[in-house]
Amino acid sequence: MTSRQAPEIFQIPLDDLDLVGLPPRGTPEFEQTVIGRYALDYAARGWQAVVAVDDGFVRVVAVPERGVEPKAYVLGLLQNGFLEDALPVLEALDGMLDDAELAYSHGLCLSELGRPAEAVAPLQRAVELDPTHANAFIALGVAFARTGTRR
Repeated sequence: MTSRQAPEIFQIPLDDLDLVGLPPRGTPEFEQTVIGRYALDYAARGWQAVVAVDDGFVRVVAVPERGVEPKAYVLGLLQNGFLEDALPVLEALDGMLDDAELAYSHGLCLSELGRPAEAVAPLQRAVELDPTHANAFIALGVAFARTGTRR
């Protein structure tokens, strides 16, 4: 029987990468090379990886063939009160996907960890992605109230 493994979800600042031999940073060739390196590394292990590169980070979500879907994994962490464990996963996924539920969960996690000022941006993103997301509007109001900010 094969045991299930948790996904690997992380982000690395581009400044921390070994850039020797890579195309110039900021070019499409650079982005494709970095994506290819991570995707091929995980493919060789029998995993599937989603890799995104932006101005500051490379973000990776890799799932073993018999693994757990990343969104379900992080929402499970939150439901079981593992806020500190969920936060880096939420940061990575929210930076990669346009998903109102992930943005909302990211903001709510920050707010619950006592970081309401940091919670505002992901909560605003959640309501921009889904203007009908009532809980995101409520959480945004709570974050503003906790910071003393008026919108």
